[in-house]
Amino acid sequence: MLLLEGGAAGHIMHLYEDYDLTFNKLKNIIEKLTSNQILCTEKTDGLNIYFGYKGGKTKAVRNKSEFKFGGLDKQQFGDREFQSGNSVKETFNAAFNSFDRSLFNLTDTEKVDIFGQNSDIFLNCEVISGKINIIPYDKSYILIHRSGHKRFNEATGILSIIPEEENVRLSKTIEILLPKLNENLSDTNFQIKQTPFKNLNQTTDTIYIDELLKELNKFGFSDEITIKQFLHSRIVKNINETIRNQKISEQLANKIMDLPTNELLLADTEIQDREGLKTSINRILKNKTNIKKEAIKPIETIVHKIGVVLLQNQQSDFIQNDEQAIQTIKQEVEAAINKLQTLYSQDQEKLQKASREIEKIGNIDDINSSIEGIVFQVNDKVYKLTGNFAPINQLVNLTESKQLQRRTIVIYPGRFQPFHKGHLAAYRYLTDKFGQENVNVFTSDIVNDNSPLNFEERKRIMNFAGVPNEYIWYAAEPYKAEEVINNIKGIDPNQTTLVYAISMKDMIEDPRFSFKPNPDGSPSYMQPYKDSFEPMNKHCYVLTYPKVDFKVLDKEFDSSAQIREYYPTLDNDQQRLFIRDLYGKYSKDIQKIMNKKTPSSVSINEILNMINEMSGAGGAGGLEGGTISLSSNKKEKNKEVVTHSIDDILAKVNELFKEKENE
Repeated sequence: MLLLEGGAAGHIMHLYEDYDLTFNKLKNIIEKLTSNQILCTEKTDGLNIYFGYKGGKTKAVRNKSEFKFGGLDKQQFGDREFQSGNSVKETFNAAFNSFDRSLFNLTDTEKVDIFGQNSDIFLNCEVISGKINIIPYDKSYILIHRSGHKRFNEATGILSIIPEEENVRLSKTIEILLPKLNENLSDTNFQIKQTPFKNLNQTTDTIYIDELLKELNKFGFSDEITIKQFLHSRIVKNINETIRNQKISEQLANKIMDLPTNELLLADTEIQDREGLKTSINRILKNKTNIKKEAIKPIETIVHKIGVVLLQNQQSDFIQNDEQAIQTIKQEVEAAINKLQTLYSQDQEKLQKASREIEKIGNIDDINSSIEGIVFQVNDKVYKLTGNFAPINQLVNLTESKQLQRRTIVIYPGRFQPFHKGHLAAYRYLTDKFGQENVNVFTSDIVNDNSPLNFEERKRIMNFAGVPNEYIWYAAEPYKAEEVINNIKGIDPNQTTLVYAISMKDMIEDPRFSFKPNPDGSPSYMQPYKDSFEPMNKHCYVLTYPKVDFKVLDKEFDSSAQIREYYPTLDNDQQRLFIRDLYGKYSKDIQKIMNKKTPSSVSINEILNMINEMSGAGGAGGLEGGTISLSSNKKEKNKEVVTHSIDDILAKVNELFKEKENE
């Protein structure tokens, strides 16, 4: 289980990730760090959480959206789901209960001192419980950080970081109250601490650090140039070597850096080879992540080297045997390196990535610190400096993610007769949740009265609606796991989670699965979707997605059956409008499929008109012993009755069907 930064705190910036920093500001921060003029605390390798107190209840926040609810109380937090599984949920709930108990002895005044007069302050905390990622901690702690606390204004909905001077006051208050906070925790696993300050190495080689900073000048990063300007300049130069058009190169650089962009990249009238340029632009945009990484590399490398120097021989305040912890980390790094060649023998891209991280670490014997890094605040921004922890973490992540095959395959099965707006909404819900590459549509080739479309016709309509061809599969029995293995290549049943997505409506009206235990009492193969998953060789999971009603031509629909019933009543022009509204565009090919597969695709009015034409009459008569009699409305002296056999009428209707199919 790899859990990196996250939660409501989000990602704490490395110095090189703050695009607004100029070279002079970066240099000033590093100089202050080397002389201990900036207060630093140990960056711990745990689970982030924010604690508040409002309305007489302890509140917790794990993601930013939970701030707007004023945080979650004990019951709400206990009911909350965690994607990382039950063990993480249990750890968080135990931490919540401990923090809740820690507030019992505080007076109302003391609670106001911590959480604010309006109960709008949320404390930035870290839960440490054994080994989460890399560092093996001895005990379980709830750490209250000295920075990164947040204030949520309920009236305006604005979330802001607590200013530096208020952090200082808050830290002093918590320091005084720590004995009280821990009074009720003797029988729990947790102890509450405030993250201690860290004094960085006084023996730091400042001459070496100065030389590193001067290296940046050689790359063009100096004085009042911001990191954003530095990156933009390097990216433009890189692109222009291929594009040979300064204006387009600058616009592409903006796009890569998510800056305002003029989309008319090919508007230049002097461009000769437009198709060739389009190809180059697409290739560049597909590679934008690597382009950004290459552009930032000089600053990232030098900040990393400075971090290694500043953190040298730093010991964690939460590890009793520091030397043993360092030895454990070294062994884990060595084991990870040894696994890489086997795991990625055919994957040069991953091997190159691993090599970059190994190069950053240097010699394994040079790993001499048990702390993840330091955290510090400058004005309203919180930064981190992590030294060798970052590449170590990336390296171990590479091997563990490969071993665990962190892949979830989602099967969206159905008849899709036809695929419609509701199906598309469900498909997008699933791709948003699991990623498009992991969501597969499974359908059979069974054709009957309720399923008039065959597999190829269903597939053509799905493609037209926006489902990529490579994620649509034929399956004789879509609910069998064997079909998944037979269709989707490269699946290891021992290391892949299988999820079937079923409409909530279907599970309520006609439940596909009961989840009853097997006769021997063991759990059934199919299980409800939850947080803790077994691979598909043991279980698969059923996720219910919300039913989506939709409108076409201002008429409400909730099923394919309704479409099949309504569509044949439309004339040709209405059918075109219907298809355009249903799929966002029109296709004659799709209309042909729809017409062919709806048995009464000629409207009643068309049949009556056709009958009138056959009879030469305008009004209808009655059925008389196997014939249809039609009375003429023509004002003639002698009214004549024209009679046709039913066989004649049906033959003519069939001809009309064929004509419509060939339109």
